[in-house]
Amino acid sequence: MYDGRTVRGLQMKNFKNSVKELIVITFAMFLVAASVHFFMIPANIVSGSISGLSLVLSQLTGLSISILTFIINAILLVIGFIFIGKEFGAKTVYTSMLLPVYLWIFEHVTPVEHSLTGEKAIDLVIYVLLIALGQAILFHVNASSGGLDIVAKIANKYTHIEIGKALTI
Repeated sequence: MYDGRTVRGLQMKNFKNSVKELIVITFAMFLVAASVHFFMIPANIVSGSISGLSLVLSQLTGLSISILTFIINAILLVIGFIFIGKEFGAKTVYTSMLLPVYLWIFEHVTPVEHSLTGEKAIDLVIYVLLIALGQAILFHVNASSGGLDIVAKIANKYTHIEIGKALTI
């Protein structure tokens, strides 16, 4: 039998774990956004991601990458809720909205016009390493960065392809 103190203790432990997880997710998304802003965008590296698509669309429309990322992620979130349902999760909503917020902050606080390293190959390596680290941290706490991860999750649900393989495809 649980008494009131035990239940409150379990609730407090769950709350502390949730706060810790939120901090970890926020940090991981900071890494993802920093890699996009400081290495992908100035080097004009178009990767197979929402950020890469936003970079191309930004060149065509003149809209900022943060706004385009927000719009595309919002559309993907709606599609995710339609096709995946409730299990879709608050974490994905949080990360999908956090990326454009970080990008907007970076665009206004630390605008970057040129490559930080001066070498596209080095920018690409740093970009990939930072994205991989951010994604690994997110996957460790059962979260994703949104964007194409949503498409991979839908593919996983309906085709039973592993999420990693779906992301690669």
